Amino acid sequence: GPIWGGVIATSGGARIDFDSNGTGFYVSGDGGVLTGRHVLDNTRYGGTAGAYFRVGNWPGHGSLSLGGAFAGMHFAQNEAGLSYGQGGYFSPSYYFRASAPVTVKGGDSNFHYSATGALGVRRFQQDQAAFYPLDATLQNKFAPCTGTPTYTCGQYPLLVTTAFNYSVDAETSYRFADHWFVGAFLSANNSDNYNAVSAGFFLRYAFRGQTYSEGRPTGLFPAQGLRPLQIP
Repeated sequence: GPIWGGVIATSGGARIDFDSNGTGFYVSGDGGVLTGRHVLDNTRYGGTAGAYFRVGNWPGHGSLSLGGAFAGMHFAQNEAGLSYGQGGYFSPSYYFRASAPVTVKGGDSNFHYSATGALGVRRFQQDQAAFYPLDATLQNKFAPCTGTPTYTCGQYPLLVTTAFNYSVDAETSYRFADHWFVGAFLSANNSDNYNAVSAGFFLRYAFRGQTYSEGRPTGLFPAQGLRPLQIP
């Protein structure tokens, strides 16, 4: 039967961070193209910006930071559908999210932790889209759209959603030998139009012996997003 999908994103971006004693800001931007087998080519642009402020610091125990964050993105085509020719991925024409993250992190010479929780609001629009965007013969079997619901004439409807947003990212690590670390992580959010939860544990080996440095806890590495080109 018909085969379609296998969407691949080819993209690039940049991020700038500034930090001074646990207080700072960041801004990032990215964009790219999404292609697949018998699906519409698509383009995506997005960006984030935020700031955080250290409001408490307890040497040898941890620190507390509060902040604000914003994110936005745009897709040229809505390809959230699962019909022949659709990509099956979240692709709003516009997306905006504002949130207030709270971060606690710290540890001692061997045990380290970092946890961020955020609450906010998100709003996005998914444009009307044809069931069969690349196959006129199949699409023309439906009558022209003159009213609602648009499902009856071969169109995914336009949807505008405003909803509560949450996210949790936590990681802990314990150094049990000069080069060895064991730990666990948890990540959960509803940033797109679905809930995503992941958790796991790890055993890590560092090629050189690790020592603790303020702001970069030993043994902790970003499980998502931008990963620094250095070992803390």
